[in-house]
Amino acid sequence: MSKIIIEKNNNPSAEKYYLTDEKLTLKAKGLLTQLFAIPENQHFTIEALKHLSQDGIKSIRSATKELESTGYFHSFILSLIN
Repeated sequence: MSKIIIEKNNNPSAEKYYLTDEKLTLKAKGLLTQLFAIPENQHFTIEALKHLSQDGIKSIRSATKELESTGYFHSFILSLIN
């Protein structure tokens, strides 16, 4: 299961820019707003996000993919080798 780590930009006006970005759906804007409300460097999973709303895993993944394709979200796959 992949983890999400929040790292915020230190520029408060940059955090609000996404609200007027017409390339984003309301679902993606809502998810990004929720992510900004989570304390910085807190680790959580998409499964944990599911419990914060009525959206399911597919909906949350769709929004994260949209945010990633527009540059608001970056994901990394880490694998541990024993």
